[in-house]
Amino acid sequence: MNEFVNEPPFRLSKGGLFYGLLLRLRLVEEDRYVPWRRIVIFAGVTWLPLLIMTAIDGTLADSSVGIPFLQDPVPHTRFLIALPLLVFADKIIDPSVASVVRHFQICDLVPDEADPHYRKAVEKVVRQRDAK
Repeated sequence: MNEFVNEPPFRLSKGGLFYGLLLRLRLVEEDRYVPWRRIVIFAGVTWLPLLIMTAIDGTLADSSVGIPFLQDPVPHTRFLIALPLLVFADKIIDPSVASVVRHFQICDLVPDEADPHYRKAVEKVVRQRDAK
């Protein structure tokens, strides 16, 4: 099974339509990890429209509604804390998954009779990742 040694590393997040879009928009670079642009753009696309719409609607700070937008912790936590953490987590998760897949391949953890099933499973994940 050591024929896997020459294969490129398995990358869960480097592929697919969304990754291609991020490359074209220069929000990711193939050889560098620069999360700040993605964080700013993602927060701008998710949180900022909510801020603008509630300001237009008059519910930004109006206490006549249940919870005004500025006092509601849920959207701020989701889009200004959790989303950046997910972008940062990609730096840790993607190499870890690649390492596990490589370990399975190189260390002969998959029995020879299960090797075709293992290869099909990895190929299926790559196909689903790259599906357009």
